Amino acid sequence: MATIMPIAQNLQSNRILFRHQRRAPRGFAVLPLAVSAAGQDHVGLLRDISNSGIFFYSKVIPTIGSEIHLVVNVSSVDPGLTVRYKCRVVRVDPGLAGAATGVGVTIEGYEKT
Repeated sequence: MATIMPIAQNLQSNRILFRHQRRAPRGFAVLPLAVSAAGQDHVGLLRDISNSGIFFYSKVIPTIGSEIHLVVNVSSVDPGLTVRYKCRVVRVDPGLAGAATGVGVTIEGYEKT
């Protein structure tokens, strides 16, 4: 059983948990994506993905625990082939001044278009 340790931050009485081990293996991918968070739209770059989560870079700085929507273009041959994800933010890695922020999310649902 994986060790679970609580993150020092509680949001709206919900405890956010961090697992030392991942639930699913990650695959490295570099794909463009669109980010919708807190009513604002941004662009980003997907770094890796698994069945349960995504890590990407963007100028967006979401709140841990917030809902976020991603649209990933999964084919360079067919730019109309996209996947829309509904996610929950579990990690935010602020970049250096002027650099993109790293964001880790869990996937709560998706739809192929």
